[in-house]
Amino acid sequence: GGTCAHFEISENRYFAPAEATDDCDSNHAYTLKDRTNNQMKSLFVRVVDSAGNFSEPVEQQIYLDYTGPELRSATIERENGANVVARVPFTHKRDLRVYLEYAGEPAFVSYALIEKIRADDDRRDAPSCDDAPQAGLWTKHALTQAYVDVSFGSAGDGGKRVCIFIEDEVGNPSATLAVPVFIDSAAPPAPILETPSLPGVNGTCESVQ
Repeated sequence: GGTCAHFEISENRYFAPAEATDDCDSNHAYTLKDRTNNQMKSLFVRVVDSAGNFSEPVEQQIYLDYTGPELRSATIERENGANVVARVPFTHKRDLRVYLEYAGEPAFVSYALIEKIRADDDRRDAPSCDDAPQAGLWTKHALTQAYVDVSFGSAGDGGKRVCIFIEDEVGNPSATLAVPVFIDSAAPPAPILETPSLPGVNGTCESVQ
């Protein structure tokens, strides 16, 4: 038979229609015509020589998925007695568990730990992750349960933020959520007891400050 002049690519075995490559040596980017999401696709490729003869086709199946999972909420686990002030949970711990509520089939979780609640300390709106670090500074691992454990390690007390997103096997990401937290590990001072002098009273009334 003749030598390869170019390839033909089609989404059906009848090659109607078909897309021809420039030659048989250079790479060729093919865009699927059928863009129906979450569906198995078949690609057929055959060799065409200079006389127009063509080989038997080779089939390759791929699964098209371009929609990421939805991360609906991310919530810091709080210990008993810990408060939430202005929608920011307080904690004395630096090792935190973040519970995730999501839809879809996420395979990975990525997070970045930021040393302030907001990029601009004077802003009063909800925290965001617009100032989050580049991808190389994020921690990523497989998501095998509906939570992720993070640690601020030796970070000092004060406002912090966990920026977090999930993604599926293909790499489609969810939106990134900002989860604020305020770390306060310092115990409050002991109360001051003042005992007033009460002559003639068989007891003591104490004032606590």
